[in-house]
Amino acid sequence: EVLDVKLEEIFEEMDADGEGTICVDEMQAALEAMGVSVSKEEAHKMMAEVDEDGNGEMDVDEWKAFCKTLLQSLKIRVVSSAELTRRGSVVPGGGRGARPPPPSL
Repeated sequence: EVLDVKLEEIFEEMDADGEGTICVDEMQAALEAMGVSVSKEEAHKMMAEVDEDGNGEMDVDEWKAFCKTLLQSLKIRVVSSAELTRRGSVVPGGGRGARPPPPSL
């Protein structure tokens, strides 16, 4: 599934030490990189909610389950760029993450 692949890619970026799990510090750093500032206490609470096996770290399956639950709770449906193209929706950069140039004044 496209969503699983994307979530795995994001997880790999967050897994700074490459051990296959995300610790609280890695999660906090990733959140800060996205402009979300959380205290150490808040980061520990977030980890406790996601960490299903109680080992103090988040593995890729816990990450994917967390993200899918979050997307469902926010009623966000993920669609592929192929589906957007089929619908006739515009996908900047052909769906490769590129942004259109700024409008000229």
